[in-house]
Amino acid sequence: MICRNVAVCVACALLLSGFTGCTANRAGWELKKIGEIGDFNWPEAIRVDHEAKRVFVANIETSTKGGWEADGKGFISVLYPDGSVIERKWRSSNADFTFNAPKGMTILNEHLYIADISRLLVCPLDAEKPIRVIDIPGAQWLNDISTDGNDLYVSDTKSAKAYRVDLITGTHNEIKAPEWINGITSHKGHLYCVSIKLHELYELDPSGERDPIPFGLKEYFVGPDGIEVLKDDSFIISDVKGDRLLHVTADRKYVSTLAEVPCPADIAIDPKRNLLYAPSLFENKVTIFKLTSLPNTKPNKPDANSRD
Repeated sequence: MICRNVAVCVACALLLSGFTGCTANRAGWELKKIGEIGDFNWPEAIRVDHEAKRVFVANIETSTKGGWEADGKGFISVLYPDGSVIERKWRSSNADFTFNAPKGMTILNEHLYIADISRLLVCPLDAEKPIRVIDIPGAQWLNDISTDGNDLYVSDTKSAKAYRVDLITGTHNEIKAPEWINGITSHKGHLYCVSIKLHELYELDPSGERDPIPFGLKEYFVGPDGIEVLKDDSFIISDVKGDRLLHVTADRKYVSTLAEVPCPADIAIDPKRNLLYAPSLFENKVTIFKLTSLPNTKPNKPDANSRD
């Protein structure tokens, strides 16, 4: 890994030394690797349909390592929760429809929504039905998608924007976002994201009116990519450049490493089975972890200015 500025160098040193600003048990969670599946092609994102017991993997499928090329390539794989492959290319480019480096996904109302550079794909979970397209004029690098159960929230990495998409009216509104926004997630009426180049986590205003609020933890990350919120309102972050999965406490004061994983991109959690899936973007594999809550690990009350 090559560090390109002082901030990244400091983060690299902290991560490689094992220091993450807290004692290990403050996370209250642990990850245990239980499986690994290979033979993907730049797997960038994962989404779990826990009711149907299926796991979707978005493959960019690139030979140039570009990741943002509208080259008519890309496919979606489907797995069982244990990692067994149902169909390697469940949906892929063909004569009727082409993908362009598919990335983040979310599931709502029996449809898989997929970020596909400058458009959203509406992919019925019934593979016999055709894919539709939602155009977002001006969008450049659509990256990740989340839903609050009504609307979709989409990050646009190159434009430094996020969008709220109303699926009833088809309209979309811009949401103020940080530069190089990447992963995005909605949780209990709150909206969170990460910036891969600013090395920071943010809370966004779903209405789009207020500026993003940084967590103030950028010294602990090298290149955050995916973000998920756990049932205790704490966070798991995948650091694609730091090769780690990290935990941030709900009060945003403590950061700890849960697992080392090569180049983890957009992670997903199956809350029903307590599983976490991490796609290794450049390794062409997916790692499955058992996610376990640890008893009696509530952090001690920190000093006023302490994160350690």
